[in-house]
Amino acid sequence: GVQTCALPIYWVLVKPGTMEAVEEAGIKAGEANNWLQKDDPNVLAATPLIGKGGSTSVEFTAPTAAGDYPFICTTPGHMEDMHGILHVTPN
Repeated sequence: GVQTCALPIYWVLVKPGTMEAVEEAGIKAGEANNWLQKDDPNVLAATPLIGKGGSTSVEFTAPTAAGDYPFICTTPGHMEDMHGILHVTPN
């Protein structure tokens, strides 16, 4: 999908139950790494950092296992308000 933003953000799809771990890893990775740990095994898909007024899109293969997959923004302080769920259902 396309995301338009007013603040630098990410759209990051994560494994169920790992939102906080991905956020903490991003904080440890720091601003120099754009608040996202490189090769985090809990991250299933992510956009590049989206700057003020920017937009982006992301293509990914949906998980094969049914479940609720959270998506978040890993910029510090953003996850609390910037999150949602991708619902994957069985065929």
